[in-house]
Amino acid sequence: MSILYVIVNQPFPVIPFTILKTLRVSGAFTLRIKSVYFLEDTISQFQLDASSMSSVLEPDESTAFTIKFKPKSPDISSATVIIKSNDPDETPYTFTITGTGVVVGTTHP
Repeated sequence: MSILYVIVNQPFPVIPFTILKTLRVSGAFTLRIKSVYFLEDTISQFQLDASSMSSVLEPDESTAFTIKFKPKSPDISSATVIIKSNDPDETPYTFTITGTGVVVGTTHP
């Protein structure tokens, strides 16, 4: 049974933007989140803020963290997010996010 899952509240648009990621617990298990971070070699265009995130989630509770996409060039960028917890079958839980940077004032197809 998967206990931890991530809800993408909105996709990254093609300009600098902040998104909210929500973690929710399913099943009868108290989830203890140990850490949330980026895989080191994928972080140049993204910033993570987990400062207001709860570290303990009871069944059916959720918490959120934000990821800012601040492109430094007009390219596609990706980052791998890692969530370590006491989830018995998915730790670490990882997923990849992608954003596209554009030059302001140009049209993106």
